[in-house]
Amino acid sequence: MGQHVTGLRRLAFPDGQGKTIYIQNGGAGIMAAVADGIEEGALNDAKAVLEMARHAMGPDGGDPQVLRFVAARLADALHDALRVAQARGERLPQPEE
Repeated sequence: MGQHVTGLRRLAFPDGQGKTIYIQNGGAGIMAAVADGIEEGALNDAKAVLEMARHAMGPDGGDPQVLRFVAARLADALHDALRVAQARGERLPQPEE
């Protein structure tokens, strides 16, 4: 996993130049609320894409063009969901040794 920095929260998504973004005060404040909303949106999008994939496959296997489209959306959604999971995992309390 990524580097844990005390007092800072790493956001799940980079800035426009691909650089990591950190905010102060971890889980408090307006920026944290915005970040939480973006993460929740990414997870909701992943759920919607999963439902789309289940529907597209259907009993006949589905249209190859549609399946390619759905596979690309699934890859994007999985990528975003993994970013969220990693960022949230970094915020979990560290076990005492």
